[in-house]
Amino acid sequence: EPIRKNRSRSFVMLTEPSTDAEWLINALDNHPKLCATGKHHYGRFAFPLMAGNPWEWTDTMKNEQRQITSGCVFGFMKSWVSAIDEDPQRYCSSNGLVHRWPKDMGHHASRLCNFYERISDDMGLRSVYYNYFDAVLQADNRFVPCLCPVETEVRIQYQLTDWVRYKPSEDQIDSYELYRDTGTGIILFSRKNRLRQLIVDHIKSNVTIKPKPTSNSNETVDVHIHRSKLVKFRKYIERFRYIRGQLRLQGIPVLELSFEQCFGDEQALCLQRLSKFLGLNVTRVPLPDLERNGVLLDRVRISNLEEVVAVLQHGA
Repeated sequence: EPIRKNRSRSFVMLTEPSTDAEWLINALDNHPKLCATGKHHYGRFAFPLMAGNPWEWTDTMKNEQRQITSGCVFGFMKSWVSAIDEDPQRYCSSNGLVHRWPKDMGHHASRLCNFYERISDDMGLRSVYYNYFDAVLQADNRFVPCLCPVETEVRIQYQLTDWVRYKPSEDQIDSYELYRDTGTGIILFSRKNRLRQLIVDHIKSNVTIKPKPTSNSNETVDVHIHRSKLVKFRKYIERFRYIRGQLRLQGIPVLELSFEQCFGDEQALCLQRLSKFLGLNVTRVPLPDLERNGVLLDRVRISNLEEVVAVLQHGA
């Protein structure tokens, strides 16, 4: 079955690390006709935020919920359809569905066989991911176990800009082509305050920084951000700008939003713009207070601030 084109109800929230996009997408999931993570609709059928990751990332099945959500992770899907392709009769004959699957795979067997039947004529990486991505966007229970309520009108999938290749070759995933073919609109979410984003990213990823500068602590923390970290972060910015240009160039619908708009005084405008773009009124969705548990900029003192600012503004 080919990917259905020109659908208007599927969206991707495309963002970078440490923008707090998860805060917004989880809040939007509260809307009864919008399904983004599934957490507020079906706790045990929730979408993992890594569902849109196109790489060989896997999910360890530690309990019932993880067993279910692992079916919405590409690495899991890719590894199993590859195994099926080596011996379809073993796994997907009527006898195989009963006897040949590991005990903890019973929930996934029929869906994996359905998915394999759909893509068996083309087992290339692009084909497998494109069809997987389409099934996740549509919460298609023939192929994936993560579900949305029947009254869902809009679906949003989270993705990081790291997952979008600059110039994909024929055997790599072309996200731009995929967005076009599935009629997917892009919510491009970033932080205007790049310095704050860098500090948050640095502190969250550095376990040696203690105490963490939060609203529950009055202590100031001295931080030195190494040049290698600055160069890497600068590449985040360059990548974001390149992707933004490519989305526009290829005519993919894009709504640009920033954390500062949605969290600050322009919150109402942020929700109004989202409503217009999604075709669904989300203006009454409550956006919770994030800063109570977030890293506070005024509790951080950067020892090499001049170097940090220079790299962010002008590059390495």
